[in-house]
Amino acid sequence: MWGFATEGLTADVGQLFAIAAVGLALWYFFPWFPVWLVRRGVRTPDGPVTVAFSDAGILTEGPNGKAESTWEPYLRTRETLEFLLLYYGKSVAVPLPKRVFTPEQLLELRELVSRRVGSRHVAPDSRLQAADGGPSGRDEPKP
Repeated sequence: MWGFATEGLTADVGQLFAIAAVGLALWYFFPWFPVWLVRRGVRTPDGPVTVAFSDAGILTEGPNGKAESTWEPYLRTRETLEFLLLYYGKSVAVPLPKRVFTPEQLLELRELVSRRVGSRHVAPDSRLQAADGGPSGRDEPKP
């Protein structure tokens, strides 16, 4: 009627519909897959984690086990407003949230990291000292 062949068109439409249906199903169900695993009882690393620091290294204990590490693998450290980052790769770090430390513990941790990581430690900048209650780091106005 329209002047072009329609043979095989229904098969192509069926294949496109099947591909679209599978894509939509994956798009909908994939975010629920981790939830389904947890509900099935698959162990996850969720739960309280305790981290202890000493001159010998770092001890991490969680609900599924514990890990010990010396200071040698850590290439450098960096401190942001919210985290102390211990880098063990060029761009891979262990984030330590500063909110879990008291001001005294944070000072002790800074000293320990500076002593153990040495020249690889990046000292906090003036914005961090001001946020922690230290000197503001701002230049005084000149008379």
